[in-house]
Amino acid sequence: MAPDRHELPAEITDHIISFLETDKISLKVCSLTSRLFAVASQRLLFENFTLRRYFPKTPAQLSSMAELTLSPHTNPFRYTRRFTLHLLPEFVDDPSFPAVLRLFEYVESVSVVGDARKRTMGRLPDVDIDFLPQDVRSGLLDLVQRPLLVSVRLKNIHGVPASALTRSPSLKHLILHNALLNPLEISRLPSSLVRLEMLDIREPACLRTSVNDATRCRPLEMDWSRPATGMLCLRHVVLQFDPKSQGLATGAIGILHASVGWLERLHLSYGAFPA
Repeated sequence: MAPDRHELPAEITDHIISFLETDKISLKVCSLTSRLFAVASQRLLFENFTLRRYFPKTPAQLSSMAELTLSPHTNPFRYTRRFTLHLLPEFVDDPSFPAVLRLFEYVESVSVVGDARKRTMGRLPDVDIDFLPQDVRSGLLDLVQRPLLVSVRLKNIHGVPASALTRSPSLKHLILHNALLNPLEISRLPSSLVRLEMLDIREPACLRTSVNDATRCRPLEMDWSRPATGMLCLRHVVLQFDPKSQGLATGAIGILHASVGWLERLHLSYGAFPA
């Protein structure tokens, strides 16, 4: 006769595994020990995930990640809540990369950093998504439109349609560091972010000009004061821009006018910030 199986309730298992939160090696062991510990261990292991320069080390690892899309039951990235992506050339050129982006279905915070590897004047050059392969571009746009998103950070990346940032109804934190937006439906952005609590816009790109900048819209150039009722939740604002740009200065004044009655913290400065 088979012995009786007495399993602990899930909340007790989660509490036991939580003591190993900072011990990644032990969490990896527990995730492979039994099915009882697997879920709790994987939830802590993959809650924060960064895809950067040194991971994966070989294209084969990226392909192995993509194979997890074949079954939702084998995808540990369904536990990822905070995802940071360094958009490297080797990722863009890998045919498995779009499938990897689809793994992060339940993320609540997304950070996309343009990183072309070659430095220009001591800083990383910008990445324009309009020049990326169509499947990669679509995957990136889907990533910043996840329904559960509460935080989006874009740095050194241009060409994201402003309308894409309005698809997440729960968005509370919007951080744009040297991010020129596609002007498509640009006027809808301020009034659509009705739950926005923190806005951080820093624009060193306004001190430099390029051929592509003529077709882009800097976030501060939007009419943030129309309608003012769309910014009732805004509490924290950080703005950094070139005072010589009249459009940016007008945008900054619009933001302050629309939210002056509710702001709790304001940081306003001129000039470029280190990239």
